[in-house]
Amino acid sequence: MIEPAPFDTRPLCSPAASVILSRLLRGDHDIVLPEWFDRCDAAGVQPPPHLVPTLLLRGRRFPAFDAAVRRAVGPRAAWLAEAMPELRIAATPSNAAAGADPFARPPQPVDSGAVVTAIAGAFIERAATWAAVAQMRVVVAALDPEWLSALVLELNRSPFHALTERTRVDLLGLAQLRQEMIVALPEAR
Repeated sequence: MIEPAPFDTRPLCSPAASVILSRLLRGDHDIVLPEWFDRCDAAGVQPPPHLVPTLLLRGRRFPAFDAAVRRAVGPRAAWLAEAMPELRIAATPSNAAAGADPFARPPQPVDSGAVVTAIAGAFIERAATWAAVAQMRVVVAALDPEWLSALVLELNRSPFHALTERTRVDLLGLAQLRQEMIVALPEAR
């Protein structure tokens, strides 16, 4: 017989943060998943219980992701993995031997204002094609949150061009999602 789940004194994240996590797990701008977990930890909240099995299942394939999930979920993760063997992972993740954490947030640029200007320029010059979107997503995910509003403004001002429109819409969605996440999961305790 399995003992009852351990009690976690941390409050649940807000419904808005839960919706954002659901979107990230569906693949909507999942590049900011590390930031979601960092903000969850900094806010002293836990992820919604209904998403914990999904988080643990995804962690089976990615040990660094699993480590972040287990930190966020707390003792309930081990309990649930014991209750449901399919949620167990084969090996214990070891980030110490690997060096840098592969599930870490991208480093923030020194000058986010210059980055916003460069992104705006890339659209004006029609260099922001879909081929460049992966690199641009990393830059937007790393941007200082203070500059997200400026980026949204610049992306909304960008002239329409068929070569860059798909990239513009994608980056605009990412920047707006990060803004929503910052409101839903403020880092201050």
